[in-house]
Amino acid sequence: MSFSELIYDGYSFYKKTSLEQYDCTDLRDLENHLWYMSKMLTDLNCTALGYFIPSSEGRPEVDRIIQWLEMAASLRIAHIDMSDHAPGPYLCKGMSEYYASDSELTSAYATEYTRLLYTWCAVERLLDVLQLPPMPTFDGWKKVKKDRWNNATCHLLRVPVVDHYDCTARHLRQHVQNDPGLAAAPQLLQAFEVMPWRSVAGFLLLAGNRLRNMPAHGDLSIPTPVVGDERIKIKQHLALHAPRLAVRGLLMSMQMLLTSLESPDDYWTGNFGPEDGWWMRDVEGVWKGSGDDMHPKYAISVAHLRPVDAYGVSYDDY
Repeated sequence: MSFSELIYDGYSFYKKTSLEQYDCTDLRDLENHLWYMSKMLTDLNCTALGYFIPSSEGRPEVDRIIQWLEMAASLRIAHIDMSDHAPGPYLCKGMSEYYASDSELTSAYATEYTRLLYTWCAVERLLDVLQLPPMPTFDGWKKVKKDRWNNATCHLLRVPVVDHYDCTARHLRQHVQNDPGLAAAPQLLQAFEVMPWRSVAGFLLLAGNRLRNMPAHGDLSIPTPVVGDERIKIKQHLALHAPRLAVRGLLMSMQMLLTSLESPDDYWTGNFGPEDGWWMRDVEGVWKGSGDDMHPKYAISVAHLRPVDAYGVSYDDY
């Protein structure tokens, strides 16, 4: 058995955080959403971004966006064995169960927060190349940083949110408010406040960034496992809904940023596309060109929705 096969077999025992309790059934599975977005950017051949980026600089950046999305989609488990440096080679049953629970919980946290980090890497590369209009000055808010995050949320003021954006933001906010470790971070709760340069449409972009900042700066505590109490175990694992919701929100924000790009001569229908048109998969999972009544902006705006077949039954296409 090769090392890759051994890891694959081990992954079969990893139980992903259950999402059925709150994730809308109309949404693609999160890993599917990540992978589909990477393929969508590949399908676009990055011509949408090419309008804003010098060709010598933009191509490597766009390749990185696709790379990080694919890595986030393909991440199975960040395995951490907390018993690896246990005091002795032989552990009693109680200590064995404790280390097993500790390893399971720590690995789950490492997996979901690493996925969030990879997704943010893609978003950060995107914000680097989009060259959005500069944020104006707001009366009475002279100390507001005109950085790329505030600039992006300001740009989203005029952008309609995609379907299920509001419920995703509401669910993430509830987790932040109810998790003592997250609620203690005021900057995270502030991400859900309306400001002159930030509406609801900018909540998930900023919240995803600030949640990613917590492990990136060592400001995240992984709870201590409690062996034998299934209720506490479930509660501890439910806390992992937060990073998964944040990943979903960052992907939705990427979709909204991409569909908002315009120029005086709308380049989506101009001369910046491939000669044979833009081939995208629509909400029904059917490949169509931009000349087939399927504008690429629409395809991007529904990238998070599960396709359905001719009988209305949803399915996974990746």
